[in-house]
Parts: sequence; C-alpha cells; structure tokens
Amino acid sequence: MTTISGAPEKKRNRGLKAAVIAAALVLLAAVIALVLALSGLISIPGLTQSQGELVLQGADEQGRDAFSTTALATPAASTTPPTQARPVTTGTPAAGAPVSGGSVGLYGGTGDNSRCDPAQLVSFLGANPAKAQAFVAALNADPNLRWKNNDSLTTADIPAYVAQLTSLVLLSDTLVTNHGFNGSQATPFQAVLQAGTAVLVDRFGVPRARCLCGNPLLPAKPLPVTPQVTGDPWPGFDIDITVVIVQTEITINVFEAVRYPDGGGLIDIPAGLCDPADPVSCASPWTAVSSNPPVVDPTPTDSPAPTPTDSPAP
Repeated sequence: MTTISGAPEKKRNRGLKAAVIAAALVLLAAVIALVLALSGLISIPGLTQSQGELVLQGADEQGRDAFSTTALATPAASTTPPTQARPVTTGTPAAGAPVSGGSVGLYGGTGDNSRCDPAQLVSFLGANPAKAQAFVAALNADPNLRWKNNDSLTTADIPAYVAQLTSLVLLSDTLVTNHGFNGSQATPFQAVLQAGTAVLVDRFGVPRARCLCGNPLLPAKPLPVTPQVTGDPWPGFDIDITVVIVQTEITINVFEAVRYPDGGGLIDIPAGLCDPADPVSCASPWTAVSSNPPVVDPTPTDSPAPTPTDSPAP
C-alpha cells in the first residue's frame, strides 16, 4: 500500500513561498525608506545627511558630530559683523554666488591668533590619531587641494600644512562642505557657516578648517533647486546672499582683510609661513611658526681682536 505525502509537501512549499515574499517585502520597504530619507521626506537615525539638506551653523555653535566637542578657539567677538563682503553681481543675487578667496575685504582679520590658534589644532590632531587620519582624508577628497607638488596630504604633513593656514573671520554667510566625525571617519555635509565664523584659510583663499571645532572644510557642492534648510536661522539670514569661496590661481602672501570686529579700514594679515608653491618651506616642523620664539642669550661673547694691518703711507 502506497502512502500519499502530497499535502504536506504542498504545505511546505506554501510556507517557503510565504517566507520569500515576506523577505522581499521587508527589503522593498527598506529600499523605499532609504529613498525617502535621501530625498529628505523622512529621516533615519545614522544617516549623515539627506540629499539636498543644507545645515545652518551659527558662528558660536559646534554643530553635529564635531571633531572636537571642546572649543579649540575663542568664538569671534561678534556674530553680526558691522560690514559684510558681498560678491559683485550684475543681476539678481543667487544662492552660493562664487567669490574669489583673494578678494580684498572678503575676510575679517583680528591679528590675534588666540582666536584661532593653528598650534592648538595641530596639538589636538596629534593627540587623536583617528581624527587626524579622518582630517587628511577629508581634505584629500577635494581634487583641487593644492599642497606641495600636488601630493596627497598625510598625517605626517599636518604640522606643515596647518602652518600655511591663516586665521581669518568670514564676513559673509558662506556655503561649505563641512565634516563631522562619526567615530571612525569624516562625514561630509553641506552647510552654511554664519558670518563671524572663525576659519583657517589656505594660501589660495579657501577655508580649510573651522576654528571652533577643528572640522575640515571643502568648497560647497552645487545646491539643488530647493534645498532642505535645517537648523536655526540667525537674524538677517537669506539663502540668496550666501557665497561660495573659490581658490585663486596664485599663492596669497598677504590677505587684505576688514578690521574685525570694528569694521571700517583694511588691515594686512600675513599668510601662513609655509608656502605650498615652495616645498622646501613646507618641510620644516611646527617650530617654524611657534608662538614661543627661542630665547637669545644677550650676553656678549668674546670676539678675537682684529689683526692690525699696515696703513698706507700718507
């Protein structure tokens, strides 16, 4: 007598199909959620930034996933500078209008390194190897980064690289590619830095680090037609009068900056001592720009008596 087992087999097949369909539905739901998150319609914890998101960051706030949660610099004296540089345009202002990093009066200058001490950034990165690696990786992502003979930055280059940066203050609300740190790597996001934000600027006029938190900076990417602006707007914020700072073709030796925070006249701010166009000047360690110059012993030393020479006959 033969036993028929078709019914149990069909039941197993139906169960297998149901499991496959359920897994497919879960996967489809995950894909749809990811697409919606990247479109900015929903948010998912752990995603760095929605597509089209533009994060507003005030001059005195460290912001999301900052490289340093302890201030590396004193916030600028005023978050509402009396004068603001605006790009020269011939028509309606546009969000992210490009302006050359070498423009006269683009930046404010305090002449006070305590507001944004490059040595403090070097010390911080030296004590945090993972963040140092993330810092250089973020900067190397910029195809227009100019350093030595167009070599990529390494962590060993940090002291010399930071030595060629100059402490300045943004006078316009400025679009940048900012970076947080998620515990292992730099996480880029598009941001607007408020006028009055202290930054370290390279020899070609491009902001490369945010002083307050040590975040590496790159020029902003093009904005979508309608960006999703997040964060608290400050008085006077207008997306249509933000700027994107673009690099110069020549090395800057002196920045002609607006006196900050008083405004009014221009002051000359010497650029960092390390010249990327001259690799030899970038090979020296941080002592090249030490805030504690070596003490020179004022005690005179004995000099050998001059050797008498015959005087010509009168």
